[in-house]
Amino acid sequence: MSKLSTSLGEINYTYRKSINNQPTIVFIPGFGGDSTYFNFKTIIDKLPDEYGFLAIDTIGTGASISTTMERSSKNILKNILDVIDYEQIENKITVVGHSLGGSYAMKLAVDYQTKIDSLLLIEPCYSEIKEAVLSEGSDFQSPESVETAKNSGNLKVADFLQVVNPNNNETAKQKNAEIFFNAYGNPMIYQENNLIESLLDDLQNVEERLSKSQLSISIITSKNRYDEYIHSKFHLYTKIYSIGDTHYLHWSHPEFIAQKIIDLHK
Repeated sequence: MSKLSTSLGEINYTYRKSINNQPTIVFIPGFGGDSTYFNFKTIIDKLPDEYGFLAIDTIGTGASISTTMERSSKNILKNILDVIDYEQIENKITVVGHSLGGSYAMKLAVDYQTKIDSLLLIEPCYSEIKEAVLSEGSDFQSPESVETAKNSGNLKVADFLQVVNPNNNETAKQKNAEIFFNAYGNPMIYQENNLIESLLDDLQNVEERLSKSQLSISIITSKNRYDEYIHSKFHLYTKIYSIGDTHYLHWSHPEFIAQKIIDLHK
C-alpha cells in the first residue's frame, strides 16, 4: 500500500500501473469504512494483467484515518484526483462505483471528463431514489457508543469478518476486518452521511450532463431492481444489465462484472 500526503491529509491507496496503453480502473466503494482494495479485490484479480488499477481509501475510510477532513463530495473527489495526478495516470480511465460510490463516480466523470473514459456503476444511488437512500442512513450508532462498544469488548475485529468481501482468502479477510474495525464509527463517516442529501440534489444536474456526454456507461443491477433502473432516465443513455439478487454484486458475480469492465474497452 502506498501513502500520499496532500493538502487535505494523508491518503492510503493501492496502485498498479497499466502497460501497453491499457486502461486504468479506478474503484470507488459504497458508504462505510471498508478497505477499497479488499472490497474490490475479487474483481481486481480477474482483470487482465495489462490493466492498471487504483483503489483509494479516501480520508476517513479504510486505512486513511490518521488525518481528518470534511467528507464532502468535493473533498472526496479531490482525494481521488490528487492520487491520479501524483501517479501521472494519463491513459484511459474507467471508474467503477458501487452504491453511493456510483454517485461519486458519476460526479467525478462529469466534472473531469478529460480524465474519465467510461463508467461501470453497480446499483448506483441516484437522484430519483433520494428519499429511499436517506431513509437507509437515518439509524446509526453514535461515534461515542461505537467507541464504548470497542473498549468494552462488545465489538471486536471478529465481528467484521462477517461483513467483508467473503471471496478473499482468510489472511485478506482478517486484514480487511481489522481495517474496517478501526475505521468503524469514525466521525468523518457520520459527517459524510449528513452531506448525502446535498450530493443527491447535485446528481440531478450530474445525470443530465452525463446524458449529453460521450462517455460509455454501463449499469449492473440485481434482478429485483432491473425494472427500477430500466424505467429511470438511465435507460436513455446507458447499458443496463441485471444478474443476481444481492446489492453486493461485485462479491456475488465478480466474473460477470470483470468481463463488463473489459467489454467497455473493446
